[in-house]
Amino acid sequence: MVQTLLIDDDKIIGLLHNKLVSKFNFPGPKVFVDAESALHYIMNVESDRIKKFIVFLDINMPGLDGWGFLKKSRSMALEQKLCVFILTSSIDLSDKLKAQSYPEVEGFIEKPLTAVKLREIMCMESMIKVITKA
Repeated sequence: MVQTLLIDDDKIIGLLHNKLVSKFNFPGPKVFVDAESALHYIMNVESDRIKKFIVFLDINMPGLDGWGFLKKSRSMALEQKLCVFILTSSIDLSDKLKAQSYPEVEGFIEKPLTAVKLREIMCMESMIKVITKA
C-alpha cells in the first residue's frame, strides 16, 4: 500500500493541497505541519502495510526543515520508502540542484500545487511504478 504525506508548516496551504491531492485520488493523504512529526509517523506506521510514501515536502520550515527531513530519513534508512516531491516557494537554483542530489526526490515543484502539476506528476514513469506496486 502507498500513502501520501503533505509536509508544510502553513496549515492553510496543507489543507488546500490535501483537498487537491484527494481530488486526484492520491492514496490516503495525511497532512503534517512539521517534518519531525512526519518522520515519527513514518517510523511508527505498520511497515508491512505501507510500503511506500509519496511525500510533498516544503523545504523552508521552522525546526526541522525539508533538507533536515531528507538527511534524517537517510540516517534512519527510510529513503527507500520515500518518493519525494519538493513543494516550495523557493526559486533558488541552488535548492533545485541540491534536490537533485537526493535520489528519492522525484521532482521540484514551485508552490502552489495545481491540477496541471498533479497531472504531470501522475504521468511520470516513476509515479506509475510506485502506484502500481501498491
